[in-house]
Amino acid sequence: MRGRGGRKQTKQLLAALINLLTLLRKKYAVRRKMGVRPLFRNRIQLGDGHNLINELRFDSALFFNYTRLSYQRFEFLLRLVHPLLKKKKNMKTVILPHQRLAMTLRYLAVGDCMTSLSFSYRCGKSTVSNIIRETLKAIIKVLQRSLCALLRSQTSGRRLPQSKPVTVII
Repeated sequence: MRGRGGRKQTKQLLAALINLLTLLRKKYAVRRKMGVRPLFRNRIQLGDGHNLINELRFDSALFFNYTRLSYQRFEFLLRLVHPLLKKKKNMKTVILPHQRLAMTLRYLAVGDCMTSLSFSYRCGKSTVSNIIRETLKAIIKVLQRSLCALLRSQTSGRRLPQSKPVTVII
């Protein structure tokens, strides 16, 4: 009999402890106060991706200064990576492929920090980081294909020396 009472008390004590921990977790849980920061809600009206890129394409010198590519080369690269960067429209404001590419080129050209790009393009720092990573992977994938095809066409029958494959970690 004595063993049963001890088990019952132990179960009750564990249940009370679990309830207490659940209440404490709810009380001290970190809650997001907002879904999208007010600063980032005006991305379409005020962000670099929607406005500045569209204006820079009419001034070739400034466009080159911003991306380190001519507008024609930017368009060519965009045509190559567009299918890999296109996202489903399940969000209210999707960051379009040309904006993703411009953000990544700006990051590469200037070495801007993620926080600065976050403010310029009016989106979260983690979003900027993910966009740059995805875009770089797409550029590498597309350019590897293009480079292999170019090498195959130029060698046409000649054997290339074997080399180790290059792996890029992003």
